[in-house]
Amino acid sequence: MSINYRLDGVQPLVSAEFQPILDDLIVEANRLGASADEIDRLSAVVAAFEDTVTALEWARENADERCLDINRFALWGSSAGATAALHVAHALDEYFIDRPDPLVVVDYWGRLLIDGQVDLSGPPIFIIHGTNDRTVDHDETAVVMAAEAEALGLGYSFYSIEGGPHGFGTVNPDRVTINGQTPLTVTMDFIEDHLLGDNPLYETQTIIPN
Repeated sequence: MSINYRLDGVQPLVSAEFQPILDDLIVEANRLGASADEIDRLSAVVAAFEDTVTALEWARENADERCLDINRFALWGSSAGATAALHVAHALDEYFIDRPDPLVVVDYWGRLLIDGQVDLSGPPIFIIHGTNDRTVDHDETAVVMAAEAEALGLGYSFYSIEGGPHGFGTVNPDRVTINGQTPLTVTMDFIEDHLLGDNPLYETQTIIPN
């Protein structure tokens, strides 16, 4: 399933259920000295979380008709999509928001917006992030998230692409190999191992493009 979500241009409003998340993000943004424009855009960020949950609820309600196993799935996103996936997988329990729980979450160039949101009861995390990401800083986001998972004893794999930007961009994915495999293959293997109950590989590597 490919999940879509409202964007900033439509000035989305969040429901009362998700408003506490927005309130907390605004407090954090003010603490960090964010601009008024950046704070205004947070409603779209939280709307993406809500729309992801809505899509998962639709999948649960239509599981029989669509032949879906809602107890065995992964969430996978890149950039803003990864940020939404990470928050739905790891940052909503404290707000008592019900949703189907993924068995694994895949993060390409995303982030959790508040430090300390990695949840031990959440799913293992697969991370790919470029060390030269100018949009979502590698050290301030991916490194921190991996350290939180490590401290909690939560399973994760973390692949830093040396010199990589936000997205593959100037780094052709064909030049990136992880243990001799493409990033796509390694990602799919990580997901499959969790969905089928095999022995997933948890590791941290810095990947130098060929």
